[in-house]
Amino acid sequence: MTEAYSLFSGSSGNSSFIKSGNTSILVDAGKNTKSIVKALTEIGAALEDISAILITHAHSDHVSALPVLLKKYTGKLFCSFDTFHHLTEAGIDGKRIEHFDFGDKLIFDDITVIPYPAPHDISGATCYRFECSDKTNIAVATDIGYVSDEVFSCRFGADAALIESNHDVRMLKNGPYPQYLKERILSECGHLSNESCARVLPRLASAGTKTFVLGHISFENNDCTVARRCAEAALDGMGCTVRVASRTEVVNICKK
Repeated sequence: MTEAYSLFSGSSGNSSFIKSGNTSILVDAGKNTKSIVKALTEIGAALEDISAILITHAHSDHVSALPVLLKKYTGKLFCSFDTFHHLTEAGIDGKRIEHFDFGDKLIFDDITVIPYPAPHDISGATCYRFECSDKTNIAVATDIGYVSDEVFSCRFGADAALIESNHDVRMLKNGPYPQYLKERILSECGHLSNESCARVLPRLASAGTKTFVLGHISFENNDCTVARRCAEAALDGMGCTVRVASRTEVVNICKK
């Protein structure tokens, strides 16, 4: 059986969990260790069960728990070569980290992980495809400025996907952020809007994705109902399920 959950998602912290057979993987470690352990407990998992921790990129909302978490977790981190350098420069012990090149496959018993480069405003940003031993495929791709060919390949044919739907463009442009930050978010190395997310969903649904979880929803520049309605309108009549990842609560991505 394969299970996948968004433990929490947003600028206050990000972490996801995928389990298949005897293999459990944590993706990112934002927020704090207490929050991660609590969320794992809610889904019947524990830190000592984790086979590997994968890092998407080195922004603080994806890695802030690591200094404390690595005192409790005895396994390895896995990340891209550039992210490895960002983490070691921030004081994370390089001996705890295995770095990969894009194009590599990471094999953990019942889950094979394929990393793809993600267009974001930090080098080494990564999205992940999880190919499980029961033939279930799951994609995790947030913090992306646009859907590049690599990001689309990561998601293509996945049964379920955590996909960014960060902001409503009109809300962002009319919102309180300074202009430089608005431009950063709207850029091709920023974050994916509701509209950009919705445009790609029908293609992914046609390729077999039946469950979409919208992630990294902006508190200031988006609304969960607006994001969901935008996605559901794009998928009308295609038989798909749309959920919204929470900043504070566990949300199911896939269980089969």
